[in-house]
Amino acid sequence: MAFKKLALALFALCSFAALSAQSISRWHIGPEAGLTVARTYSGDTLPAAYSSRNKTGAYFQLNTQYNLSPGASVQLGIGLVNKGYKINNDTLGLNTGSLSHNSGSLNIPIGLSLRQSLSGSSFLTEKFGVSGSWLFNTETQTFLNDPRDTVFRIVQTTPSKFVPAFYLGFAMGGTGENGNRYEFGLLYQQSLRQESELRVESGEFWNRSFPLQYRGGFVQFRFTYLFDLENFKKSDEYFY
Repeated sequence: MAFKKLALALFALCSFAALSAQSISRWHIGPEAGLTVARTYSGDTLPAAYSSRNKTGAYFQLNTQYNLSPGASVQLGIGLVNKGYKINNDTLGLNTGSLSHNSGSLNIPIGLSLRQSLSGSSFLTEKFGVSGSWLFNTETQTFLNDPRDTVFRIVQTTPSKFVPAFYLGFAMGGTGENGNRYEFGLLYQQSLRQESELRVESGEFWNRSFPLQYRGGFVQFRFTYLFDLENFKKSDEYFY
């Protein structure tokens, strides 16, 4: 319910701003790509032999921006996100002591992008909004640290296919003479519910175990390029 209320409030704010600034509205659309960094919940307590590490992944997204004013835009995206976690048993070697897993999801964010001019055509932008992730695989899975010499394993249970989230980020970029924009930025997405429950098992007949939480939040290092759709309109007019 909290996610729905937040999304409705954001939509109402965007609609009001759009109605008050129709004369200066412009559309931008383009790709975004980068790296993700994720890990298990930082508040979990691990036994002495184990540690949680960052896991990197990749993502690709298509963004659409509707400009409410020269300094504000509504942004809607759809993309594929690959993220995960890594658990180490520090008593084992580098090859067998690490167990990592990546999972994929369809991510759809909607939010606001605010821009402040720095100098010339360059700008600083802040982004915030809500997002929904639809997981590709929700079956219970078991992962082994080494299939040939298994010392520990992780049993992963995913209770829901849909995970709501919110995001915050910032970027630096510029606008070309043709109106196209580019951005280099950092964004953090925090899930509003648990994505997966993990149980790390070891010992004879797996008689020793401890739980871990994986909420599915991640940090993005991202590059975005947005085409000004007014350029395509001008190209069409050229032929008439």
